[in-house]
Amino acid sequence: MRITRRNNLGFTAVEIAMVASVIAILALLILPVFRQRAEEARQTAAADELQSLVKALLLVEADMPGGNFLPRLNDLDNRAYPDKPNDGNFNTDLEPPRARWVRGTPGSFQEIADPEYFASVVPNWKGPYIALKNATSLATIQTQFPLLTDQSQGPIAIFGGGGVDGASLTIDRYPIDPWGSPYMLFGPEETIYNVRTLYSLGADGLPGSGNPNPGAADYDRRTGILGTGDDFEFIF
Repeated sequence: MRITRRNNLGFTAVEIAMVASVIAILALLILPVFRQRAEEARQTAAADELQSLVKALLLVEADMPGGNFLPRLNDLDNRAYPDKPNDGNFNTDLEPPRARWVRGTPGSFQEIADPEYFASVVPNWKGPYIALKNATSLATIQTQFPLLTDQSQGPIAIFGGGGVDGASLTIDRYPIDPWGSPYMLFGPEETIYNVRTLYSLGADGLPGSGNPNPGAADYDRRTGILGTGDDFEFIF
């Protein structure tokens, strides 16, 4: 008796379709888990970065005579001068801050006068106070978030375009959260708590619960919108 054997040269279309269906079902089950884990990791990173920024701000306050010195976030990674500069030609990209928070009604970031700058700020600045993991230029933030950088009411002070510390627009690095939005620092008079507060806009990159067309008031912490929804808030 002669037995004829037929070699199986490949999978049938039905078999391939069945395997593809199983892979698709597994992907639908697993991908949401990975997305959730990735989002949880970003949330943890944002909370950790807010704490690191607050610690850096408190270190600055401890170093400065009399305390109560609140610099801009883009100044925290600037190093101290090895020697006290003797003129006003500041060409380095790592100079001490040229502006600080000044209390008022409302308060704001304002230029530091030269006598105070040379007498108090430069000798006592021990920067860098933090190594920024995720950061971008102030010029980029100004383009992407115009409401945050409006010099009349925005929470991110730039002082560019020939004003205070104009070179910081492109040289200084400003911290951004894991979703790509800039962290926001408010002085005491600019919050409903009358204390300093840091914010992240969260996953949606919008204040509060995510108004797709936010106005300047939505970024004003005194209105009670910022800090709600998926926003992160750190009061110190």
